[in-house]
Amino acid sequence: TGKTTTATARRPERPPAWAPETPTPPSAAWQETARSFLDWSVANLWADQGATMREWLHEQKGLSDETIREARLGFNPKYFCQSGTIWGLAGDDIVHLSEGLVIPTLQGENLVRLRIRRDNPGKHDRYMNVTGSAAKIPMVLGTDKGAAVIVESELDAILLGQEAGDLAYCIALGSATNKPDKQTHDLIKSLPVVLLSLDADDTGEKMSWRFWPETYGQTIRYWGNRGGKDPSEARLNGLDLRTWVIAGIFRSEENFERFCIQTIDGGLSDREAMEQISKKWRKQK
Repeated sequence: TGKTTTATARRPERPPAWAPETPTPPSAAWQETARSFLDWSVANLWADQGATMREWLHEQKGLSDETIREARLGFNPKYFCQSGTIWGLAGDDIVHLSEGLVIPTLQGENLVRLRIRRDNPGKHDRYMNVTGSAAKIPMVLGTDKGAAVIVESELDAILLGQEAGDLAYCIALGSATNKPDKQTHDLIKSLPVVLLSLDADDTGEKMSWRFWPETYGQTIRYWGNRGGKDPSEARLNGLDLRTWVIAGIFRSEENFERFCIQTIDGGLSDREAMEQISKKWRKQK
């Protein structure tokens, strides 16, 4: 009799569950040099040479002078480079500093990233992270809120903070493919409502529909930009961003009014009031 062999099909291995990382902030030496460069670029923005950039921030990005100052935005008028040793990096590293808008990201007291929006990128990307930056730490604006809005661009987060920062944390990932670090992940998990508004392009939409709801469940509410690919463009096309945020978080004027009463007269924190409102939604489902 012949031997019978049975082929046993192997199940494909499941990819490991995603776990948030805890990026290491840049060194103290890097941060010291970064702060000096940032201070210099902030002074440039408010000098005559920064007038055109300030006008662009006002008209195209909708930012007030107060917001620009609070965000510590700056301006580098001309490309130059420096040795990495000046920034506390290896001696053979070269730190390139492109011409353009300088955007800092802080996490607590740490200056964790400097990003430059190039005026004329040419063959390069529009945005560059200064060498040595912690590229994947999100920008998180706000304290003690009961909801959050997640966007891609730091400038969009700053704009939303200006328009609705009293209602929600404003979080910028820096890229649709970036994911929260451990600190931001824990914050999102603690909130009852998080609006997700990544840019209206293929990458942003794929990330919206897969990673975020799979990871955070009902906490995430996809809240697309109306009238533009991002909040800044939507504002230019007439969208009232504060009304847009209120509609996404509270779903109705009645809920928003209840939230205001509970937090102003009722003594509840923003998070406590949002928890009560979100429990009502879950009971109705």
